[in-house]
Amino acid sequence: TEGSYGLYMYNGTDDGGLQITNNSFAGQYNSIYIQNIDSVRIDGNDIMADHNGYGIYTYYCRPSIIRGNKIESFTGNSMYYGIHLYDSDGNSSGERTLVANNMIKAFIRALSFEYTSYANIYYNTLINTYSSTHTNYGTIYFYSGSYINIKNNIITHTSGGRLISKNSAYPDMYFDYNMYYGGSTSSGFYSNNNPSVNGDFEDWQAAGFDSNGVFQDPEFYSFGDGFHLETGNDLATPLTEVTIDFDNEPRDETTPDMGADEHISPNYDGVVEVPGEITTIQGAIDIAVSGDSIKVAAGTYTENIDYGGKNLVIISTAGRDSTIIDGNSSGNVVKFASGESSAAVLSGFTITNGSAQDGGGIQCKNNSNPTLNNLIVKNNTASDEGGGIYLDQADLSLSNVIISGNTATSGGGMYCDQSDPTLKNVNIINNSA
Repeated sequence: TEGSYGLYMYNGTDDGGLQITNNSFAGQYNSIYIQNIDSVRIDGNDIMADHNGYGIYTYYCRPSIIRGNKIESFTGNSMYYGIHLYDSDGNSSGERTLVANNMIKAFIRALSFEYTSYANIYYNTLINTYSSTHTNYGTIYFYSGSYINIKNNIITHTSGGRLISKNSAYPDMYFDYNMYYGGSTSSGFYSNNNPSVNGDFEDWQAAGFDSNGVFQDPEFYSFGDGFHLETGNDLATPLTEVTIDFDNEPRDETTPDMGADEHISPNYDGVVEVPGEITTIQGAIDIAVSGDSIKVAAGTYTENIDYGGKNLVIISTAGRDSTIIDGNSSGNVVKFASGESSAAVLSGFTITNGSAQDGGGIQCKNNSNPTLNNLIVKNNTASDEGGGIYLDQADLSLSNVIISGNTATSGGGMYCDQSDPTLKNVNIINNSA
């Protein structure tokens, strides 16, 4: 973190052996700077650049392969350039520079190509924020390049600047199947030659670019990271060079989505990540089906969840001390009331701040028999029965659980009615009724 360079490498003849993969950089002027090393591969890094600098800068790296990086400013608009390639050509023999599946939000240029040819720019999600329409600025900027394919990207601008700025470029630059949004309403698209354009999207298409492109809101997921899609667009064209997305999820073979994110139901593989794919536990439950697993990262989740009859495994990845479900005094924190079986599992959470008539922390009834383990159930209230846990016709399994600090009229810690639970290593302490 911090400093002028996160990673600086100069000179080499590695030709594909140098791979910079799955690192985190924060606060540098140049997060990654590589000069004069051929076939460098920069994949899957999380970058937050600063000091009006660069996320990734390659200089005379022929070719450069840059895929699946998330690149943003460390604070505000402190990163000017997301990915900047200078004289980092591919060649006509099939060894091409590739920039694909990157998610970038920058101030001056999200993606900048200078003196770089024989390149493919595929499936990136690019956001720019600087309002100037000067031709030196744009979400994608080109200067002196040729034989470049620009396809299946989402290219946006939040502040009325240019979406495309193509300067002194040679012929054979192919734009198609890109989605554009925002930017200047009158001069969002600029090409000073081959052919000349200075206008809006209609002018851009009239000049022969993006015959299958669209100008529309990409509809990013409002509770996500600002890059992932709320719904799929199915508007891209399949490309053999890129068959997975930013999240390593498969691209649709016939109608993929434009941008770095291929919108797939989060439970396509039987696992939903919270908050990575869905921001709330209940949201994950809603899209999951019986047999799926929900993996929850550390944090406090202020919500009330109901399994809704689905036999799901909901488990924390960091353990019960750092993964908390807070009921916000607005009902049962967790509810099993629709006949869930022992295949419904809740493991690795602190259940707290619930307030209900019965079962402030956890309510189990109607022949629901879940498996509960590695829990802390504390500081919940019930106006009637079962401050911590309430059972009514529920033969659940309970192991490695602490029930403490809960209150109710009857059964401060736990209340059982017509139930035959199995308890193992359960501590019920300091509750009141």
